[in-house]
Amino acid sequence: MEPEAGSRYIATMAAAKVKTVTLDHVACGVPSISAAIPLLEGTLRTRPHRRGPSPEFFAAQWAFEGDGRLELLEPAGPEGGFMHRFLQSRGAGVHHATFKVPDLHAARARAQAAGFEVIGFNDANPGWKECFLHPKQAMGLVVQMAESDPDVDSSTWLEFGPTLERPGDAPGATFLGLRLAVRSLETATRLWGEAACAASVRREGGEAFFNWDDSPLTLHVVETDEYPEGPLGLEVRLPNGMRLEQNPPPSIGARLLIQP
Repeated sequence: MEPEAGSRYIATMAAAKVKTVTLDHVACGVPSISAAIPLLEGTLRTRPHRRGPSPEFFAAQWAFEGDGRLELLEPAGPEGGFMHRFLQSRGAGVHHATFKVPDLHAARARAQAAGFEVIGFNDANPGWKECFLHPKQAMGLVVQMAESDPDVDSSTWLEFGPTLERPGDAPGATFLGLRLAVRSLETATRLWGEAACAASVRREGGEAFFNWDDSPLTLHVVETDEYPEGPLGLEVRLPNGMRLEQNPPPSIGARLLIQP
């Protein structure tokens, strides 16, 4: 499908598509979560959301202006866990994107029908069922699909308070979404439009913007041979008067791509 001159908006959701799939958050792997707090709570003025432990990692989420959420993962437990391996092989960086789905079995079937292999399928916990697409198939990004039921959720994740005091009522930065390099927009559309059930996609030349209902985050896909397939950075918008001392900020494991 060739884009028309200028911008073209293409609705990709047919009647049979599931409209309640949402892009819940983006997660980065880092050596130290505490090292990122000055940037997140101080400079960007984000709000702590939830945090919790796991045998292999410790995780914490912060909400930006507009409620876009970033999760940081820090390795825990003995060497050899998946976060230890991730940092040893790739260094700090974007690890995964999580999609909340209303039916995990249906989500698996959609992904398989679109030609993607589903791994790590686990529906044993009625409060949190999940499966994944491997980054080798998902263009350099781990894709997590999760079905959650808060009424039976036995998660140890809890809300937590800020470490740094937020300066008055000053607005914080807005997390717009994740920018990705891909080799093929057609494959990207099959992944995000069909398997991940995007509500809409806007195409502009060699770029595409995937959106989900009830989610503030967008996946911005760039068709290019200049970079390896995978995340290029986190797109953010800064309020008037906010300045960054350095970019990229290594503490959160991803470049911040400032948008107007």
